Amino acid sequence: MNKILTLVLAILLLAALFINGGCGSSSNVSNNKSTSLVSVVIGNNGKSVSLAIQPATQLARAEMLLRRAWRTGRAIAAGIPTDVKNINITVTAPDMATITRGIQILGQLEITDSFEVPNGTGRLFRVNALNIGGKSIYSAEASRDLNGNPVDISFDMKPYTVNVTPVAGANGSISPSTLQTFIGGSTAQFTVTPNPNYSIVIPMGGSCPQGSLVGTSYTTGPVTEDCTVAPNFELTPIAVTPIAGANGSISPSTQQMLVVGTSAQFTITPNSGYHIATPVGGTCPQGSLVGTTYTTGAITSNCTVTPTFISDFLTVSPVTSANGSISPSTSQPVLLGSTTQFTITPNSGYHIATPVGGSCPQGSLVGTTYTTGEITSSCTVEPAFISNNLTVFPVTRPNGSISPATPQPVLLGSTTQFTITPNTYYSVVTPVGGTCPQGTFDGNTYTTGIITNNCSVAPTFTLRNYTVTPILNVGGPGLTISPATPQTVVAGSTVQFTITPALFYYYVVIPVGGTCPQGTLTPYSDPTTEDTYYIYTTGPITNDCTVAPDFENLG
Repeated sequence: MNKILTLVLAILLLAALFINGGCGSSSNVSNNKSTSLVSVVIGNNGKSVSLAIQPATQLARAEMLLRRAWRTGRAIAAGIPTDVKNINITVTAPDMATITRGIQILGQLEITDSFEVPNGTGRLFRVNALNIGGKSIYSAEASRDLNGNPVDISFDMKPYTVNVTPVAGANGSISPSTLQTFIGGSTAQFTVTPNPNYSIVIPMGGSCPQGSLVGTSYTTGPVTEDCTVAPNFELTPIAVTPIAGANGSISPSTQQMLVVGTSAQFTITPNSGYHIATPVGGTCPQGSLVGTTYTTGAITSNCTVTPTFISDFLTVSPVTSANGSISPSTSQPVLLGSTTQFTITPNSGYHIATPVGGSCPQGSLVGTTYTTGEITSSCTVEPAFISNNLTVFPVTRPNGSISPATPQPVLLGSTTQFTITPNTYYSVVTPVGGTCPQGTFDGNTYTTGIITNNCSVAPTFTLRNYTVTPILNVGGPGLTISPATPQTVVAGSTVQFTITPALFYYYVVIPVGGTCPQGTLTPYSDPTTEDTYYIYTTGPITNDCTVAPDFENLG
């Protein structure tokens, strides 16, 4: 708190009237004394001090005038501040011994005192107001020449200042972070910010008087001397609250306080005939359950562990569908971890669809007897029944055809055939697409696998790839064909080779040898070497084939 105190100077006007014999006034005051009398008055707001200096012979009258002057202004006096406990006055000069006066403040509204000072030049008067610890909290000074004549000195007491040094501990910061200077007795304010997952330790560290923390804003108590604000930070405690559901308990059952990144452990005990539902409920990160001991994941915020308990006697409910029946047809109690059986009977002309429907774990169907998988929670068994007269749907795709192209009726357990014909340069992708069981090819005839449900045959087609192999029938210096390795090409495309005759050969024989479709042969002459070479482009490739050029000798 910056308390600005108005510095009111009680200027005491000392009458320079000296009466010979105490009756009449005289303008000729005897100044033949070697000392002057200093009278002190302290009052009003405690920071105004007046020194009235006059010849020592006027002591009694001077003190009377000082008191009278004070009483005249008493109506506006605020009293001496409570933090001022002593007033020290010193008078120094090179040609005199230092004079020190100490005036104790005992809650008075005014204080008077007087002492003598040797006359002379350069008398330095210093005034200090001290707190209970003896520290100067207000001060002032003035220099005067004393020659025995009356002198008034008014001091404008200045407040002292204090330095507050912020020092942040690890895992947080303080702002401002540099030394701050304040008027003594005021408060200092800082923003104290902990790192994530940390909080500020209270009381606040440092040597400054304790103050108040609102959010991250910290205000010290009134500071009367240099001090530090040194906040410390600690990991923020995190609360893990256990809440047990019906039919079981959790221990410990009270809120557990942890630090961030650690785990909590509980014993979860189901009542007889119940078991713990997994995953364990609550808002804490999932952990591990070993027997009845549950350890949470690493905790990062306040959270709960809320286990629930499930009866060991679960219910498996059969659901009847059209075109068949299930027996028993009523809900069956099943012990946790065990299985149960049903007889599933399709109507005439129908069969049981597999896998058997419902929410129970899949089991096994032997004839009409269906055994569930191990039951871990209440669930249903819901068989469906499919007509023995099934339908296979052909699906036409680009770049080929399927025949017949209309849906085909198929008896349960039988197969059916289609003719699948790819377009030119295309082949059928295997396995054949669709939902029917995979079958076999005989030429273009495709026979499905054994049909057990309505399904589809949806063949797809892809461009064929062929290999074109270059071959040199003769050898000789400089004889080349490039590229010289087999080339893979898409059906219907062409391949280009560069053919260079060997020394003593003049030209390539036309037609170009090999099994690839004939193409075009174009001769070229290298302008630098005048050597002859040929560019040969095959015809459209429709099968694996070769390019095997022949050469005629110049002679």
